[in-house]
Amino acid sequence: MRILYLHQYFVTRSGVGGTRSYEFARYLVKQGHQVTMVTAASEPTAGARGLITRREVEGIEVVQIKAGYGDYVRGTTLGYFTRIIAFLKFAFASSLAVLRVARPDVVFATSPPLTIGIPALVASKFHGAPLVFEVRDLWPEAPIQLSALRNRLVIALARWLERTIYRNAAHVIALSPGMRDGVVA
Repeated sequence: MRILYLHQYFVTRSGVGGTRSYEFARYLVKQGHQVTMVTAASEPTAGARGLITRREVEGIEVVQIKAGYGDYVRGTTLGYFTRIIAFLKFAFASSLAVLRVARPDVVFATSPPLTIGIPALVASKFHGAPLVFEVRDLWPEAPIQLSALRNRLVIALARWLERTIYRNAAHVIALSPGMRDGVVA
């Protein structure tokens, strides 16, 4: 099976941050599946030019996008407006990138950020493949509760995006009972 996996913060064991996507992708490759990971470039790749670079990591085809940021820890130090702009840059650039990958049998996207759902929806519709959306953090509810997101128009747009992603996904996976309750609500 061909799996298109989207996660802005793909990190291997040599990096800093959660490796869930890496471990999951490795497992899928070991089971005989072809995995293409679309992620933000967290550091420059030697000799790389252009918006998109490709490399292989333990059988995983990694498509790195030079937009937004791939270092979650560094990203949390940015102001909220700057982070939103970076999320949107990555969403736009990766939406173009997913049009250039081989047709997948399934699109798997994991949040945060919620904007990862934009290229996931583009890939799902363009390739005619079902979307599985994994919720690791409740967006936009978390930033709203933290008062990081206050603008009513932005909140309305974020909630619309959340509903659109959930309704267009063949499956939604929540990583905890509390997140499941938030998704259902």
